[in-house]
Amino acid sequence: MTERRRSERSRCLVGAQVMHSGGKLTLSCMARNITTEGCMLEFGDIPIIPKNFDLQISNRKQLVPAEVVWRDGRRIGVSFHTA
Repeated sequence: MTERRRSERSRCLVGAQVMHSGGKLTLSCMARNITTEGCMLEFGDIPIIPKNFDLQISNRKQLVPAEVVWRDGRRIGVSFHTA
């Protein structure tokens, strides 16, 4: 398997929240395999997630705009959009 990440990943298991529509839609998940450019999110059920949303990772203070780049059942990969 070819490694496609541009930065080294840090394995983790921390709580996170997907927020969309100004906080009206909030889904809990676990953040894993975080890099400076994105992470993998794992959900309890197969989620219906919009392409773009804000992500709040429990051990970080700010919301990060994110975009779905892949999906595989209960897991999705997202890229972070930083200014």
